[in-house]
Amino acid sequence: MKIKGLILLAALFTMTLFTACNDDDATTETATADFDLNISGLENLGEGFTYEGWIIVDGSPVTTGLFNVDDNGNLDKTSFTVAESDLASATTFVLTIEPS
Repeated sequence: MKIKGLILLAALFTMTLFTACNDDDATTETATADFDLNISGLENLGEGFTYEGWIIVDGSPVTTGLFNVDDNGNLDKTSFTVAESDLASATTFVLTIEPS
């Protein structure tokens, strides 16, 4: 069953793994952290669509990045860089399907 155009909501702690690591080499004032996505059961959306992850911080969405899934369910990207303060304050993870 294709799920194009639907919004997927995922429980923050059941489908994702957050790993916060300071980026000691950062030249900006904002400390960053690695957001490692550990999720399964997604399907290849085909051409024209991509997945986008979001964390909800203080009621507002903050993107974690875009990724695709192959025919075997493997994500083409599983690690994303986000602001450490956003990751620490995140309450929910949301997954959307976006036009590419």
